[in-house]
Amino acid sequence: MSLEVRIASRVVEEDFPNLPLEVQKDLLGDPDIPEDEGKVGALAENPDLGKPLQGVLRGLRRLSLTGRYRAIYKTFLKKNVVYVILVGIRKEGSASDAHQRAERLLQGASLKEILGAEASALFEAPAAVKKPTAKTRKAAQRGRPRKARDK
Repeated sequence: MSLEVRIASRVVEEDFPNLPLEVQKDLLGDPDIPEDEGKVGALAENPDLGKPLQGVLRGLRRLSLTGRYRAIYKTFLKKNVVYVILVGIRKEGSASDAHQRAERLLQGASLKEILGAEASALFEAPAAVKKPTAKTRKAAQRGRPRKARDK
């Protein structure tokens, strides 16, 4: 099963400029080696690759990158999408700690708000399915649709 891996725009704008080149290559693959898809390619094949997070971050997973860097992501299996929402260094007790940044990010807004319009389709509720009533079941058995006046 191959999923689509998307990287949130906030990661590209805020996190990537501060990441060492080795970490960027570890996540996205080395552009000089065409078959190197990095950890993103591995996530597409196995979304359970990272470890599940707990507490406030329950429902998210973390993926170890080069050194102490982590990618925090959410899997939407029904939509076949993995969304990377944060990439940063794991430095317990520091304000720049990836897990603490993710907690602060989620305290201020919902995941839907964080991902914004780029991921709005992931949060759409499926269309409601009406349960058949006794009249519609009888009409279906007789082979004719129920008329509006049969109410």
